[in-house]
Amino acid sequence: MALGSEVTDTVAFESCPTCHQHLTQELLPPSSSGAMALDENIAFIKSQQLMYKSALATTEERLGELQLRGCSIEQEYKDAQGELRSLKRALVRPSSSVSRTTIERSVRLQARLAQWEEMQERADGLVDELVAIAKEWAKLSARLKSLRPGDDFSHEDKSKISRLQSLVQNHLKTFDFHSFPPSEITLARDNFRPQVLVYDKDSGGEIEKDIGFEASASDGIRLKWSYYLSLLELDEHYNTNHSGLVVFDEPGQQAADPVNLTSLFQQSAKERSEHHQILIATSEKEQAIKEGLGDRPYNLIPFAGYILKPI
Repeated sequence: MALGSEVTDTVAFESCPTCHQHLTQELLPPSSSGAMALDENIAFIKSQQLMYKSALATTEERLGELQLRGCSIEQEYKDAQGELRSLKRALVRPSSSVSRTTIERSVRLQARLAQWEEMQERADGLVDELVAIAKEWAKLSARLKSLRPGDDFSHEDKSKISRLQSLVQNHLKTFDFHSFPPSEITLARDNFRPQVLVYDKDSGGEIEKDIGFEASASDGIRLKWSYYLSLLELDEHYNTNHSGLVVFDEPGQQAADPVNLTSLFQQSAKERSEHHQILIATSEKEQAIKEGLGDRPYNLIPFAGYILKPI
């Protein structure tokens, strides 16, 4: 019996009694999508398996990290306990006894001292090896010099060497070589490379020094200019194996003095044999090159932009 109540009618009504909106009769309305096929179910289950395996691997990795951290914390805890016990014993120990801290520090210092002594022994051994190598090098150098007496050069060879040395010295003067006096620059008799002879106070005589370690970068490039031009000019007076071609690629790249660069152009533009040719690739201004060369014979080929371009 409703006993005159209208609750039943209100609940059964399909609209909200307060806002009067439509109410569905089910908590979950029926889905309009169809069921998945068998292949789709298998693929979905496999994807879920992969996801759970990945989550399991991540969890295991995280668990391993936590276990390592736990072991580290446990070890730190034990170390702290041991230190605490040592401090307690140190508080009740007589003042005349040596503390554990002092003993540990002494042991560490002794270990460090032993390590340094071992390093010193190794360094001394390396020094002894270097001394032996230096003695052997000096012995072999003396034997090598004895195998190359000056009599091995013919009169023409000596004339060539003397002429080449004179040409190099003259070009060094022209190019304002200033690391050493050009007259001190000679040619080694074993490889004909430029060298410098300086007076040694200790030995009381002249010793050979490598120019590469003493000359500046700009003087190093001036020395190359002089040597290459001298080799070409030597071929004009003697029979040599020179190809007759010298190429300078951007000779001013070492920030040489512009006056020296002009001197290089002028020396290269001298009258030469028809079998000799000098090529210079430079980014200098065309007007500056023409003014520096004047009426000397040359062939200037200007390029607009890059010389090498994509096809």
